[in-house]
Amino acid sequence: MFKFSTVVRVISVLVAMTILVSLLPAQTVSGQTTGVQAPYIGIWMSASELASLPTSGTAWNALVSAANQSAGSPDIQNQDSDNDVYVLAKALVYARTGDSKYRTEVVSQLQKAIGTESGGRTLAIARNLVSYVIAADLINLPAANSSVDQSFRSWLRKTLTETLDGKTLASTHEERPNNWGTHAGASRAAVAWYLGDMAELDRTALVFRGWLGDRAAYSGFSYGEMSWQSNASQPVGVNPKGSTKNGVSIDGAQPEEMRRAGGFTNPPTPTGYAWEALQGSVVQGIILHRAGYPVLAASDRALLRAVEYLYRIGWKAEGDDLWQPWLINYYYGTSFGASSPAGKGKNMGWTDWSHGARSGGTNPVPTQAPTKLPPTAPTTAPTIVPTKQPTSAAPTAIVPTAVGPTAVAPTAVPTTAPTAIPTQPPAQSGVTTIKAITFEDGKVINGSTGVDRVSGTVNTTNNSPLAGSYSVNIDSGSAYLQEDFSGSDEVFVSFLIKLNALPSENVRILFFSNDGTTVGNIVLNKNGSLRLRTAADNQGNDSSVLAVNTTYRVGLYQKRGSGGNAVVMAYLAPAGQAFGSPFTAVTNGAWTNQATFLRFGATTSSAINMVFDNLVLTNQFVP
Repeated sequence: MFKFSTVVRVISVLVAMTILVSLLPAQTVSGQTTGVQAPYIGIWMSASELASLPTSGTAWNALVSAANQSAGSPDIQNQDSDNDVYVLAKALVYARTGDSKYRTEVVSQLQKAIGTESGGRTLAIARNLVSYVIAADLINLPAANSSVDQSFRSWLRKTLTETLDGKTLASTHEERPNNWGTHAGASRAAVAWYLGDMAELDRTALVFRGWLGDRAAYSGFSYGEMSWQSNASQPVGVNPKGSTKNGVSIDGAQPEEMRRAGGFTNPPTPTGYAWEALQGSVVQGIILHRAGYPVLAASDRALLRAVEYLYRIGWKAEGDDLWQPWLINYYYGTSFGASSPAGKGKNMGWTDWSHGARSGGTNPVPTQAPTKLPPTAPTTAPTIVPTKQPTSAAPTAIVPTAVGPTAVAPTAVPTTAPTAIPTQPPAQSGVTTIKAITFEDGKVINGSTGVDRVSGTVNTTNNSPLAGSYSVNIDSGSAYLQEDFSGSDEVFVSFLIKLNALPSENVRILFFSNDGTTVGNIVLNKNGSLRLRTAADNQGNDSSVLAVNTTYRVGLYQKRGSGGNAVVMAYLAPAGQAFGSPFTAVTNGAWTNQATFLRFGATTSSAINMVFDNLVLTNQFVP
């Protein structure tokens, strides 16, 4: 196991001193007297580092402005919540100024955050937890409020093994070599440090070394499509130094993120996931580096090479990634363009102030990382991680078993459902549009009008589009698009399709996934009819046969249940008409998890030749 260097062998001798240190204020900073200054390096910042930082200028003003904003209420189960980074801003300002009003706010927010991860996914807690832990460390929560600190510590211990939508923070880190895993690693490292759990910290560093490319340290990840890997038989999180593909350098590429936009191509198809994954791995790497693990130098400086690759292909940091170059420049002594104010990201921010160039000094280039003592005595064993491998965020296509025609004749459009099945989901107010995918900017991947990711050959076309100016045409197998969304109890998609030709065999053209588990899905039969399935199970009647070169409107509705009452319904109507009754419906489904992504196109290896357009995702049925 990868461990601290010499200090680990004497940790038991120093535990008593460490516990004493943990009870003392963590830092002495300008404007405050906190008692004896502990020789504590801090998870993110030390007292001496904080004391050297400016209290004027663009970066400071932006930080104070953020700290003075209302952080709202903690909502860790919401992966897009910003409460955590605003709480971090308040903690940073307190740590620099000693203004107690900020510490009071942070204590209150930390107390309220406990338990708010319930109902969410591990991606949400992975993104949101690390900033709360760093904030607690910055304000020295044990000294600020020992009672809250005890509750906070008990909760942090729980978060490592708490099952959220079938996974834990630790298992996500060990199984998912993408943004899920990197964010999970950052939070796992912070929690382990705060709890003084040396075994957990050792394990976190070991897994991170494996992601960086050291398969001898760890190789238990579950990888997806391999075309971006330098060596498909030896997959890694960051391609090795000097690696090439078809004569093109892929040194530093993150294969699990690059594949989200499709298979290997030069130039690469744009995807924001590469920088998104680095948000987790940069924070994870720095925490582990400060803890004494030389991960920033591991695998030929893999973390730096990952950033260099993105700049080499012209993908500069922007938006909520602007804070990352400041950290890379600080810890590697590089000079990537870094904007100020840097703002916030999903798990960190304000780094133009915290890690800008130091007056009268140079930025440290990591050779041997400093060592530190954890704030409490370590536990004796790391978190037990489930051995079951989950489906990856963008799983490879699953080829269904042969689907033959049912004994029930196709029905007309619209059909009349059996009397035991409702004609449509209950009408409710407050319909929310999750995403309207119209392709109107002519791009397949787009945050507003396109999808999040694509696999295989999928092109937009303005040749007789089904609606507006562009549609997408798919004329092969294993070519599909995917839209991710926050977990939803209830989800409905309506879309336009046109068959250019009938398929030579049955092919699944659309499905909802409950975080990797296929639930409601629609198969296009080779005779042109549609079939509703749950997982691989055929359900009810097929639709009427679709005519070639004719536009139709199709709908799929799914609602999770509490066991035995989940619902999925499939609809078909001529283009421009409202849906009537479903052509097939299920009201006794067993699934209890939320839907988390939609995939459509040729989602198996069987080929199709058809056009898709105007996919509208909502949280309720829309006629």
